[in-house]
Amino acid sequence: MKECFQLILLGVMNLVPEVLTSIPFGVNADGYQVRLPLFSKSGGSVTLIGGNPGQGKSSAVKIILAGCVGTNSCVIWFDPKSGADANPYKDRVEVVSDPRNPGQFLDYLVRIQELIFQRNQIISQGYDINTLPRVVLFIDEWALLTALGTKQEQQLIQTEIRNLAATGRSANVSLVLATQRPTSVNIDVATRELSNNRVAFLVGDTHASEAILGQTGAESKTNPLSPGQALVWLDGLLQRTTIYEVPEQLTTWCKNAAGYK
Repeated sequence: MKECFQLILLGVMNLVPEVLTSIPFGVNADGYQVRLPLFSKSGGSVTLIGGNPGQGKSSAVKIILAGCVGTNSCVIWFDPKSGADANPYKDRVEVVSDPRNPGQFLDYLVRIQELIFQRNQIISQGYDINTLPRVVLFIDEWALLTALGTKQEQQLIQTEIRNLAATGRSANVSLVLATQRPTSVNIDVATRELSNNRVAFLVGDTHASEAILGQTGAESKTNPLSPGQALVWLDGLLQRTTIYEVPEQLTTWCKNAAGYK
C-alpha cells in the first residue's frame, strides 16, 4: 500500500507545481482507488474526519497533506497541540500552534474570511479566480481548538469556522476538520451537512458515527473497522476504505517544496 501511494505521488516535486484537485486517499473494498476531491469545477470543499484515538485520523490528515505538497496551493495547519503534528512540515506549511494564544487562531480565521470576501467580489465582477492559489486550511483537534480561551473567544472561533465552511467553496478555499472522539456536541450538524467529504474511523457508538457521517456504520460490532480503515462518504456514496500509509519521505518532500509555501 505504501509503495503504491509513493508511485502515485512520484511527481510531487515537479519544477512547475500542479493545480490541486483530488488526491489519492486509499483503496475501497472492491480494490479501486478512492480519491478525495479537495477542489473541483465547483470550487473548494469541506472534509470532516473523526474517530477514536489510534485508528488513523492523524494519518489521514498527513495523507491529505502529502497530496498538497507539490501543488500551487497555500496550506495552513491549525495544530493546538503546540504544533506536535504539524511542525515537522513547517517548511511547506503555515503552522498556527500556540494554545495559549487563541487570538492567533481567530486572527487567521478572520483573515481567511476576508480573503473569501475579496475573491467573491472579484467573481461578482466577472473575473476568473482559478489563476489564484487555492487555499487548504487544516484544523486538527477541532474540539480542542474550540475550547481554548474565554467563552467569547470560543464562540467567535466556532462562528468563524462555520462561516468558512459555508462560504469558502466559491472562493477556492477548502477546509479539513479533524477531531478525536466525535460527538454531537463537538461536531455541529450545520458544519457536518456542509461537509461533502466525510471520513469516519472506528467510533464507540451510533451517536459518534452519526456525528461524522450523518448515519450509523462506523460503530459496527459485527464487522468493525480495523486501524487504518474508514468509512468514506463522498457526495452521498459510502465506501469502506483502507487508507494509504503516510509516506516516509513526507518531511523531505515538504523541505524540498519550501519554495511553494
